[in-house]
Amino acid sequence: MEQKHRNALAALLQAGRADDVAIAEAVVAAHSQFDRLVRVVGADRLKALAAQGYGLVVNLLPDSTAEYAVPGEREIVESQGLEYVHIPVDFKRPARTDFAAFAAALDRAPDQKVHIHCAANYRASAFYALYAVSRGHWSVDQAMAFIHGVWQPADFPSWPEFIADVLGPRGPGPS
Repeated sequence: MEQKHRNALAALLQAGRADDVAIAEAVVAAHSQFDRLVRVVGADRLKALAAQGYGLVVNLLPDSTAEYAVPGEREIVESQGLEYVHIPVDFKRPARTDFAAFAAALDRAPDQKVHIHCAANYRASAFYALYAVSRGHWSVDQAMAFIHGVWQPADFPSWPEFIADVLGPRGPGPS
């Protein structure tokens, strides 16, 4: 496991929330060499989510990234009795309304195991970290350590502003 993945996992484990461990494992798994090639969760993984105790799947892929999508994803997920939420987040222009929809979806499922994904788990890691701060589960420093353990938002023009906007007066912390 690469150091950045260990850092992301450590940030989640330090927060001490059991549901975060599943997300940490998903983020780490999504960055394995195999998943770097596939770039998104596969149909086989989706078909196994109910058996693994998941209750909600949140897909942050925009419609314009169909090459990373699993054909029939909604049907695969819903056929297992799981809730499926698709929030098409434009990577070049993440919006506060996207985050609000994401937070509302997680708020509706406080006791469910949640699977969150996108193309490279940049959106997923940022949105989850921001959610954890907004709900008082993590500090800004924990969130930023988690995000930086996965990717560097400063390398993508719209993300530092988006993160700062969502964090508001709490501030984005060091970049």
